[in-house]
Amino acid sequence: MILSLPKNDLNEYVIKLIQVYFPKTNCIKQEIVPKKIFNLALERLEYCFSKIEISYYKKNKKIFFNHLNSDHMVIFLYFLSNTIWNELKTETIPTKLFYLNKIMHGIDLFYSIKMPDIFMVVHPLGTVIGKANYKNYLVIYQNCTIGSSSGNYPTIGEKVILYSKVSVLGKSKIFNNVIISSNSFLMNSLIPKNSVVFGQEPDLVIKKNSNSMIDNFFC
Repeated sequence: MILSLPKNDLNEYVIKLIQVYFPKTNCIKQEIVPKKIFNLALERLEYCFSKIEISYYKKNKKIFFNHLNSDHMVIFLYFLSNTIWNELKTETIPTKLFYLNKIMHGIDLFYSIKMPDIFMVVHPLGTVIGKANYKNYLVIYQNCTIGSSSGNYPTIGEKVILYSKVSVLGKSKIFNNVIISSNSFLMNSLIPKNSVVFGQEPDLVIKKNSNSMIDNFFC
């Protein structure tokens, strides 16, 4: 994978961002992201990006991560925070990385949320990605909300696109190859595979998805 910054510089860049937004006092130890953990996060990022077909994820036909591309950086900060949490079970740096993602990109994606290995966020401003059961090849646009209702969480299958201002709440279950159109509201909804969804619960309109829109995003 081609990096816009050398690996060590990228690590240092992230630490400096943390220090800028969360200044330490003399009694707080210097933040350190161990190289092994940092490399694991980059491996997860590379695998994810290797499945994305969008042109700005490639450079000279190779996988490309650009720290100045906000769509790239959102995913990287999530993978980094989640990897630190999974491997070290520490909360301090993952919490700061989660908050940093909010500050920089306007997205709420907590470090303990289990995202799929392959997903994309597009213009992620105003998006809240909460606890749910996620599958691969997921695309989430701006101002989307995924979350619980009365302690119930959604299940989202493979090859699902959530366009702008979509809400998926409660025990909604979305099967594979589904497009949720802009401004749709799903609450405890059951969406069959190969569908396009319009409108708001309880008046959803569900039509057959006869195109391959997801192929525009992933290989």
